Amino acid sequence: MPIFELDEGRPVLVQPMQPAPGSFAADSSALVAEHLTSLLGEQLFPVRGRHGDAPGPHLLALDTTGRPVVVDVMQILDGESLVRALQHAGNAARLSRVDLLRTYQGGADAFDTDFRDFRDQAPLSAAQTGPLPGARLLLVCAEVDPQVMDAVAFLREPGRQVEVLQIGVVRAVDGRRYVDVSPLVLRQPARRTVEPTSLRLVRQHAAPADHLASLPRLAPSTPAHARNPVTAPTPG
Repeated sequence: MPIFELDEGRPVLVQPMQPAPGSFAADSSALVAEHLTSLLGEQLFPVRGRHGDAPGPHLLALDTTGRPVVVDVMQILDGESLVRALQHAGNAARLSRVDLLRTYQGGADAFDTDFRDFRDQAPLSAAQTGPLPGARLLLVCAEVDPQVMDAVAFLREPGRQVEVLQIGVVRAVDGRRYVDVSPLVLRQPARRTVEPTSLRLVRQHAAPADHLASLPRLAPSTPAHARNPVTAPTPG
């Protein structure tokens, strides 16, 4: 979702910064664990989460139709991480009921009851839709390697069930961090600035009355006639 700073009543688009390398893992894990429903706009049934450096996706879940949803998190989405995420989605698409029972973190005996309770609490319109073949894939990242942009654009075409969310950070002068999570915008104008790790650096770059510190702002494009205005002659 775009963020705007009101500069003397004029909205100016704010470009969130890349999360600092040391904070991305904790930030993204907390977001996926606690706010996945808000990020996707739908309820999911968690089957298994990844712990530590264990293999597999960050999260395997089911939607209300019973379709597998794979969530993978990486700071930079590059060729290697993209292929790995697609492999996770392919594996999830082939899971059988026995595999789900064996995998479910709540235990095989509780799976049927827990999933039925989940569906009973979901909106009726969502639960009535039959499951589609294959699996859905959600990628959460801070940046995308330009070399895979075309591949990502292809995978995000309608019907392919691949979504990409990008995490950005807005820092305030008091040190508070605001995390922005938005669908990836292809063809970014430039690589984003990395957030400073020191609050002192934030304050050094902040204007006295500014509430958003050290943020690159994207000014709206200026039409050609405005860049080269025609000045009327001054009355004599």
